[in-house]
Amino acid sequence: MTDAPARTIEVDLPCVRCRYLLRGVDARGQCPECALPIAESFDPRRLLLADRRWLRRRAIATTLTCLFPVFCFATFVVFVWSEAVAWMINLAAAMAVLLPIVILALAAAATAPDQHAGRQARVGRWIAVGAGAAMVMVCSTAPLWVALSPTLVRGWLVPVVAVFGSLAVIAGTGLVWSDLARRERLRSRARLAEAVVWLALFGASLLGLAWLAGAFGYWPAAEWVARIFGTVLLVGMAAVGLSWLIAGVLAARMLRRMRGEAVDPAALPSTMPGP
Repeated sequence: MTDAPARTIEVDLPCVRCRYLLRGVDARGQCPECALPIAESFDPRRLLLADRRWLRRRAIATTLTCLFPVFCFATFVVFVWSEAVAWMINLAAAMAVLLPIVILALAAAATAPDQHAGRQARVGRWIAVGAGAAMVMVCSTAPLWVALSPTLVRGWLVPVVAVFGSLAVIAGTGLVWSDLARRERLRSRARLAEAVVWLALFGASLLGLAWLAGAFGYWPAAEWVARIFGTVLLVGMAAVGLSWLIAGVLAARMLRRMRGEAVDPAALPSTMPGP
């Protein structure tokens, strides 16, 4: 005679809704705290049930990605100073090629999906990696364009691709972080990551308007209008960077915590009805 399979949870698995530890609870029942069916906490998409090595790689890559605004600010400072300091011209050229490569590598590592990644996460990965690849291609071939049109490269091509590519990377990683948070039903963190996406789109819209106005000579003649627009643009970009940094730090902390609390799916009992 075959023994009935064990139905009691013998691992420290928190409830997906209220985070109550379900150790010792019948897997066919409900959470004692919030009455959610235990089967919902066994969802294979949960980060707690993901591979520990994948969680570790994602946590490290996400932490490094938080340095992205620092890289961008350093590159901006070097480019500004290179106009006045001759020896920084070569440094600026090197950083123009190095920064997109760093961004592409971090975007690819921080958005690497597992087998349970949703459509939103996969779309975000394509956006982030595609934007990073475009930045690498344009910035690495920029010296070839200088002979053709220095004004095109310095005044339009590289700045536009760098700025809009960076915003695309931010939006793509925001989509991925939102998907990760929703897999654990952490709605507040998911909303924060989605706010990063909307702020990036808002910043791209402002920059697009500014570029079109300058390109076609429609920049407002009134000085106070230009100042207001410049202030809104500056505040908007600062909001994008700050919110993205906060969302990245929270995502990295979430991944590290999930790795520490990860549960082997094979250790979970069956939730199917039985004796």
